Amino acid sequence: MIVWLKFNGVATISAAAFYLFLLAMVIPSVRAWAGRTLSLPYPSTNKEIAALDSYRGGAASLVTMAHIWVFSQPTFNATQQQWWHFLAVGGNKAVPIFVILSGFLIFRAVKNIQTLEDLNRYIKRRFLRIYPVYLFVLLLGYVVGQAVFDLPNFLSQVFMIRSINPVYLKYVNPPSWSLFVEVLFYAVLPIWVVTFRNRLMTAAIVSFVVLLFVDPLASRELWLWKYFFVGIFVSEIVDRYAAAISEKIAIFTFFAGCLLLYLDFQVGPNGTLFDWFAALKIVPKNLAEYSVGLACASSLILIGTLCSPRIARVMSIKPFRVLGAISYSLFLIHPFFILAVFPKFDFTKAGQVQNLVDPVVYAPAWYVPAIMFPGVLVWAIVCFILVERPFLLRRPK
Repeated sequence: MIVWLKFNGVATISAAAFYLFLLAMVIPSVRAWAGRTLSLPYPSTNKEIAALDSYRGGAASLVTMAHIWVFSQPTFNATQQQWWHFLAVGGNKAVPIFVILSGFLIFRAVKNIQTLEDLNRYIKRRFLRIYPVYLFVLLLGYVVGQAVFDLPNFLSQVFMIRSINPVYLKYVNPPSWSLFVEVLFYAVLPIWVVTFRNRLMTAAIVSFVVLLFVDPLASRELWLWKYFFVGIFVSEIVDRYAAAISEKIAIFTFFAGCLLLYLDFQVGPNGTLFDWFAALKIVPKNLAEYSVGLACASSLILIGTLCSPRIARVMSIKPFRVLGAISYSLFLIHPFFILAVFPKFDFTKAGQVQNLVDPVVYAPAWYVPAIMFPGVLVWAIVCFILVERPFLLRRPK
């Protein structure tokens, strides 16, 4: 173990900082400071909705774990022998979970827009939530040499033109591709809500089904869109029927969703993730594993959480809430942590085997959860405190 603690100084020091931070939590003043600082300003007053931040943190963690494994192959291939490796294999499923949560939360914000002042507040809140950290990591990508300066592409990144023009295919930061999809949703949703104001649930179902059948002809960006409407559907279900859903039914619904989610993450005999809906041959299996099963599982989990104060309390424990608070910073900063650990890492070749360590070194399975993941959390915490949170505090209530 001592040998592996010397494997990489950046990873070891970052992980040590995380564990020291945890130890410091025994000091009341430090714990109070962390509670104030590592939280989202102006959280939802609805405790059940506030609990959803924990799922955002879980999704960001899945993406990060998957990228640590995939981007550095074959260094961490020992994780393939661990029971939890299915989380890394299915890490790409976390992106649709993000999208479902965004569909739910952003829809509720847009649905309440009544005046131009409300619309202006919505735009400001979305801008200050997304853009500052995005711009920071974009510029950081150029500073560390992960992008060659090209004015048209640079401007397309700065102004997020990629959101509306598929010609611009270069991403400075690998995870940012899905962010462009979300930004376009922010712009389209108010129009969609106005158009279908009196039949929102029906419109959400129809939109999901249409996009599901368009999948085989579409790009991965469009593959994500159907999940926004899953979030909208959940919001309408909760608003209409939450009062009729008892605590017992809500808890049953939650665990049924957890079971479906577990099944959706299982690796089948052919080495790919199990997709029970694709087996019905209604639509072809999605190439990115963006399954209908994932939509069903996530819907049940969210409905159960939103209708059960007990589950909401469990999902609102402080570690989960902190992870949810730093999730966006974690989502965007983790490739730079991987770069710091593996200086040969090339963002433009993310997903390909790059032989980042020469000669090839195979780290033990415990290195990812015990060193790499705690280390990247420290980077996310620093990014949240220094970059993200100051702008969140400026958002209008």
